[in-house]
Amino acid sequence: MKTKRFLSLFLVLVMLVVPTLTITSGAASSSTRPSIVGVHVRVESGFCAYFYIEAPSSQTTEVGIFVGEERIQAQKQDDGRYVAVIRGLSPTKMADLIAVYPYAVIGTSSNVRGTEYLFGLQDYAMNLLSQEELPEATRDLLIAMLNYGAACQIKQGYRTHMPANMGLSEEEKIVPVRPYENVLQVPVFGEEDISYSSAASAYYLDRLVFSFGFIIDGLEDAADVYMEIADNPEFVKSSRYELAKSKTVYSADTDGIYLNSLTKPYYIRVSTPIGVTLPISYSVESYAHLVLETEAGDAIDEDTKAYLAALIAFGDALQAYEAAATATE
Repeated sequence: MKTKRFLSLFLVLVMLVVPTLTITSGAASSSTRPSIVGVHVRVESGFCAYFYIEAPSSQTTEVGIFVGEERIQAQKQDDGRYVAVIRGLSPTKMADLIAVYPYAVIGTSSNVRGTEYLFGLQDYAMNLLSQEELPEATRDLLIAMLNYGAACQIKQGYRTHMPANMGLSEEEKIVPVRPYENVLQVPVFGEEDISYSSAASAYYLDRLVFSFGFIIDGLEDAADVYMEIADNPEFVKSSRYELAKSKTVYSADTDGIYLNSLTKPYYIRVSTPIGVTLPISYSVESYAHLVLETEAGDAIDEDTKAYLAALIAFGDALQAYEAAATATE
């Protein structure tokens, strides 16, 4: 069982607060029933949809949404509206639609349900792309997002006849490729250091995670062995994972990685009963470099390569969007 310390939504790596994609689109309103009057999508280590709801009565005691049988209670905002959040929207299912029903509890028992609202990440992006005066960075981000969703579908073999980017032009479907920087640094061991060998990768489980394996010289016991990972070489506020042992290999997988941090170096070390190892540095882009630019990637299937290229392109577009948004503040 892994020991995890979370600092933000399904993020294993200690992160600073970062700007995220927040774009609003409107929905119809009603004065007699709860109404979804706006939706925006936020990108962190995954996709979240925020539904803005207006309540029909001053006697309302609870507001929220139903997604299938799941009931998600909304939080009241200063402007009187309510916000309910769907988290963990799958990029593989970007082209799917989900039925969302707003509800309100009036007084102590009267439960009023509003009109069905069909929501999907693909529809959301295409509706925004139809706007004539959309900023370039936003347009590029939405295109990269749809191409990323299509690559996820192909990678997973999910409804590939209806890819998320099917509404884009042939030119827009071309995923930009650039040289990928390798930040992997393996330490040089001194006589007093714990020597070890390591293997690292980033792989897909409907989100991207790091996977690490270590062979540590002189270590026989699997007890009290854990991996630390941080976004700084001092390991301030690091996150910890217990390592599982199989034969001579100690291994652990991380949770999801923020999609605007694929180029960011992270630092990894192992704590053992005989001491703490020297760290290595790694990034998602380093894995893309290995797979897409070296002979080591020759054995990797083409769908995985296309997925990695689309992933990095989406991360680049997200960073450009954030930079443009910051510049206009």
